[in-house]
Amino acid sequence: MITQLLASHIGEITVVVVRYFGGIKLGTGGLVRAYGNSVQHALNLLNTQQKVLQKYYLIHCEYVHIKMIEQLIQQSAGQIL
Repeated sequence: MITQLLASHIGEITVVVVRYFGGIKLGTGGLVRAYGNSVQHALNLLNTQQKVLQKYYLIHCEYVHIKMIEQLIQQSAGQIL
C-alpha cells in the first residue's frame, strides 16, 4: 500500500483498506496484491488539486510608486487584492 502511495507523488494522503474475510485465504502475496490493487484503484478515482503556497502582504507606498509595484507583482505572478 505504501509503495503505491509513494509512487503517486501525492502529499498529505491516508488510505484505509477494509477486507471482509469471505473464507478464501489469499496468503501473503495475495493480500499484498489485493491491498495494492485497492489503493491503485482508489488513486485512479481520486481528483487531485495542486496546492500553491500563498502569502499575503500589506504594502504601504507613495502614489508615484504604484505602477512600479503593480508591474513587479505582475511579473512574479502575484495577485493584487
